[in-house]
Amino acid sequence: MLRGACGPDPARVVRALDGIVNAGTDACHPARLEALARALDLGFLEVERGGAVLGRWGEPQGPRFTVEAGGAAVRAGGVRRPLADAALGMVARCAGGAAGSLAAVSGRATGALLGESRALAVVREEVARWGPLPLTVLIVGEPGTGKELVARELHRSSGRRGAFVPVNCAGIPSALLEAELFGVTRGAFTGADRDREGLVEAAEGGTLFLDEVGELPLELQGKLLRLLQEREVRRVGATRARTVDVRFVAATNRDLKGAAAAGAFRQDLYYRLAVAVIEVPPLRVRPADIAELACHFAGRFAAMLGRPGVRLAPAAVELLCGASWPGNVRELESAVARAVAAGRPGEVLGPDRFPGLTPAPAGDGPLPGWPAALASFRRTYFTAILRESAGNRTRAARRAGISRQTLLYHLKGLGIRGGESG
Repeated sequence: MLRGACGPDPARVVRALDGIVNAGTDACHPARLEALARALDLGFLEVERGGAVLGRWGEPQGPRFTVEAGGAAVRAGGVRRPLADAALGMVARCAGGAAGSLAAVSGRATGALLGESRALAVVREEVARWGPLPLTVLIVGEPGTGKELVARELHRSSGRRGAFVPVNCAGIPSALLEAELFGVTRGAFTGADRDREGLVEAAEGGTLFLDEVGELPLELQGKLLRLLQEREVRRVGATRARTVDVRFVAATNRDLKGAAAAGAFRQDLYYRLAVAVIEVPPLRVRPADIAELACHFAGRFAAMLGRPGVRLAPAAVELLCGASWPGNVRELESAVARAVAAGRPGEVLGPDRFPGLTPAPAGDGPLPGWPAALASFRRTYFTAILRESAGNRTRAARRAGISRQTLLYHLKGLGIRGGESG
């Protein structure tokens, strides 16, 4: 419903922008432009500066528009929305050479492992230990915990001057993944009309981040193993290999050790990847970090979505801290993005902007504060009494022993929109 009313998902757009803004020389790679285009529901993107095309994805069909900023232009195909204007303006400024300021706008600043919990402090210690060493690192953790952000911190602390190049091993069809990783030579297959470097070569002097490496097809696992061993890459259709200077970081939410033991993942590749292992904790074991993360996301989306002055009320922060987040940081980020998108400039977002949150189970973490606990009880109580009254508000108020107006006050404050007008 929200997507239909507000357009593209702001959280997804921000993640796609992060991949461009922080990519350095590889910012306009077609895979990055595709991620942003799909997030904005666009069918075509082309970045141009000084008459030269820096990157392109898709085919120009239907309505088109152009966003210019920072000496560069981004041409797009699809419906023009304010969010698209803001996002493509950031891409144009990035292409025009203002990437440094963009990193601050996007909210993913240097050293952005937010939180003061002991669990996160352990992650920081591991990053400081392994970052400067030229070793392959495997990052493990549940979906949405921020494994790519840890990988970026490893790259930042490595001192390597090349680009940080992420690749989602599950997001590219297996038939295309080899060409995307290793590159192609002209004439290697139908449609290969020119030589093209792959993502491994694009990461020369930098870091290649293999996200969801557990989903890598078995036929490519052997080629990745050779790459890790020999530090050589051979493009599809080529007869000679090229030596590369690349640091490899991989991430997975699967039990790769168990998969290797079961024969579903190459055991020799697992040991090559797991030279050093960093485990990113789920949000449920670091509840003390939720308040800082939520306020950070609110500030980021307020700046990005044109909602100046929007911030979280203390009661809303308490509610978020007492909620269960099975989707981890990504779910929290999306919830705050929706609330900010639905808010008005200057609004102090209350608990009513976060309907449907599930309280954390007892024992999942420390007890929530009194406002969060009270809000949780009220939401459960009034939802149940409305259900028992078949959605009739007058009958529900009578069963609760309060006036209908008082009931409506509670429903509005809690963001409960169910029930009929009766």
